[in-house]
Formats: sequence, structure tokens, C-alpha cells
Amino acid sequence: HSETFDLARLETKIIEIPVKVSQDTQEGVYNALASLSAGDKQLLSDASVQYSVGAYQNIKELSEPETGFLLSGESVTRTNEGNTPVDEVYAKDFDFMAYKLASFSPEPTSVRKLNGKHHVEWQFNLAPGEAKTVSYAVNYRIPTLIVILIVLLIAAALVGYFVYSGK
Repeated sequence: HSETFDLARLETKIIEIPVKVSQDTQEGVYNALASLSAGDKQLLSDASVQYSVGAYQNIKELSEPETGFLLSGESVTRTNEGNTPVDEVYAKDFDFMAYKLASFSPEPTSVRKLNGKHHVEWQFNLAPGEAKTVSYAVNYRIPTLIVILIVLLIAAALVGYFVYSGK
């Protein structure tokens, strides 16, 4: 990084220099080399300058809905773009029927009843640069097929009853 600036006699100036640090850089104090020149004259050459990197968390979330005919769900990916490990929790509430028809990947860490709904939680730790995906899908196809088959069987039984009884 280079910067041009003017100084009056006996003036001091603090210059903040932006530094892009790799996401795998751990918290700590580091050294950098700095040079300072005025015109053709080198005032400071390769001087060691200390800078510190603090711990920071930067969690990114990508949510992708999964939909289809009588199918709903979601796939959520969380990525730790910070430089410190993070404990994450992803939670979702399901009504009774949706919970019974849901499939989960990976299996939830905990499931409990909360306000009449099933509260499902995934708890996981993300190291710097690590990503974790949790997903669920609620499939209404099989129950719908069963209801249709029951209605067809009842209709067939009624038709058979009326045909054979002569009514």
C-alpha cells in the first residue's frame, strides 16, 4: 500500500493503512515492513511495524429452498469466514403433521415441544474456513396417496354394494 501526503513543519500525522488479512490468520501480533520516502530521499527503509489481528466472527448463511409436488424443505449452509471457532445453532419449528412427515440431514441435535410445535435444533462448531449444511424435507406425497387410495376403495365398495344389491 502506498499513500502520498503533505506534512507541515513539526506536524505529525497518523496514517491508517488497510491490510487484507487471510481468513486463516490467527489472533495475535505480527510484523510488517514499511518504507517512507520524500521525493528521491528515503527517510525510512524496511522498518518493522507491528500490527495486531483480533479475533472476529464472520458467519455467512446460504439458504436454498427445496420444493416440488407435495414436497417442501430447505437446505441451509453456514460458513465461518472469521478467524475464530464459532458455536452455531440452527433451529426450525414444525407443526405435528409436518414433523411426522419430515426427514432431516444430519439428524437434529435436539427436538422438544415448544408452544405446541416441535422445535428442532442442530448445534455444531465451525472452525475458521469451515462450512456446515443442515437440511430437512417434508414429504406429503405418501399420505396424500394413502388418502386417495382410501377414497377409491370406499368408492369402489359403494359402487359394488349398489351394483350387487340392485339399488
